[in-house]
Amino acid sequence: MPEPHGTDRLSLGPDGRFVLLARDPKGWRPRLPATRTSAEHPGTAVRWGGEIWEVLELDETKDGRWKYTLAPWDDAFAIRSLVPYDEEAETARAAERRAQRKSAGIRVVALATAPLAGLLPGRIQELLELEHGVRSTLLTAASLPIPLAVGTYGLVTTFAAAFAPLLKAAGPVGDLLTAGLVYFFVESLVRLAVLFAQGRPIGSVVGVPLGLAARAARLLPSEPGIVPTGPSPEQSLRDRHAMLEPLLSFLRPDEQAALKRRFGFDPLRWGRVTAWGLLLYPALTLPAQLAALAGGRTGGRGLAVLALSLAVVAEQLWRLRKIGRGEGAASLLGHLVRPFAAPLLAAASGPT
Repeated sequence: MPEPHGTDRLSLGPDGRFVLLARDPKGWRPRLPATRTSAEHPGTAVRWGGEIWEVLELDETKDGRWKYTLAPWDDAFAIRSLVPYDEEAETARAAERRAQRKSAGIRVVALATAPLAGLLPGRIQELLELEHGVRSTLLTAASLPIPLAVGTYGLVTTFAAAFAPLLKAAGPVGDLLTAGLVYFFVESLVRLAVLFAQGRPIGSVVGVPLGLAARAARLLPSEPGIVPTGPSPEQSLRDRHAMLEPLLSFLRPDEQAALKRRFGFDPLRWGRVTAWGLLLYPALTLPAQLAALAGGRTGGRGLAVLALSLAVVAEQLWRLRKIGRGEGAASLLGHLVRPFAAPLLAAASGPT
């Protein structure tokens, strides 16, 4: 009597046939009897214990198990395909079922958290669609309303804080944090344009920490062909590059050039984006700050904000001038970015 594998159970039927009881379906097909319009078709041919068996019947029990009735293969039928039933095949089948269950779980989580999942880099969203059937453009669309609302709030508040003093009217008190929210207004418009004009997903800068956390928790899919037990070193580097890409424009020009050669980083594109983004707050608030200074209404905090605004304006104008000449331009913020980009810089400085 042949031996069952894995969690399967084997019994002998009343007619001498073998009955295999499985917890999960195996994809085997039962015999199809002849009809008036079709000939009889044999069931799946199974190689088991050195012999060939045919799946005669398939039933599902009340407790959700799968009942396969097998008999020795009838030589009257030609064997078109042969399915192995052994320990190796059952191990592979169990691994495939686990992968399918994991994929279904990731799909449910991605859809349930679409406003967050859509902030991940576009390449990660595309992998979610490729490997788990989650529509990537749907994730991006679901993630747009909240950042757009936050950015609109920052824009309206900053405008009001900037022009209310000039009009001698009451208005909200502007600060750097509120003005920084304007970035999400600009970013959301860019993401919206890419989504509808190009029909592809695009992430947000907020997706950088989210992506790092998801990668650490092994929730993100791997590249096709990568063994799913963990990301390869190269995959980890490219994930880090994708999530830090906008901020890499703050690094030194030689570092940006090395990243361009190694990872395809675009120093000029991201330099323009970050420079204009950092210019937005000073451009809106400097008139009100200068008016307050001229009127003697600027205290110590106001002087500090004014000095910082002037420094930001000066640096971004300098960066835009260099970028206009086709050169990469660094920023003082590069000191904050460099520790996170250290693995990328190490890979870029080595052999490719």
